[in-house]
Amino acid sequence: MDPVTDARTAIGCSLAAEVVRSFGEVRLQVTGTSMLPSVWPGDILTICRADVSQVLPGEIVLFARESRLLAHRVLRKLGNEDEPLIDPHSTLPTFLKRLHLIGKAILLYHDREARMLRYLELARRLVKDVEIA
Repeated sequence: MDPVTDARTAIGCSLAAEVVRSFGEVRLQVTGTSMLPSVWPGDILTICRADVSQVLPGEIVLFARESRLLAHRVLRKLGNEDEPLIDPHSTLPTFLKRLHLIGKAILLYHDREARMLRYLELARRLVKDVEIA
């Protein structure tokens, strides 16, 4: 990426994280395709403030990594609450650290229709092998 795009991305990431910390939630438009067919580019996720200990398998989390915002599903929780295992299809390290977490998705807007993310249904639909150690 060019320096201007890198700077805009870093500022946007910081701003989104600050909005969640200050006001409790933020809405962001999805741009990637890693969660197809459940979450599509153009969908909007409502992210609420959450601690790693509040994250459950099947939930979608938003985190900051290298000045970028990334949303992935939690595959399972390990014994250490600081390390939920995220989507193994990700090219990023598989463990989510507390300091990177911004929040978790509570609503998904698809085709202008809001869908409450019901976490157990989502876990069953999206993650075939949900384990909590």
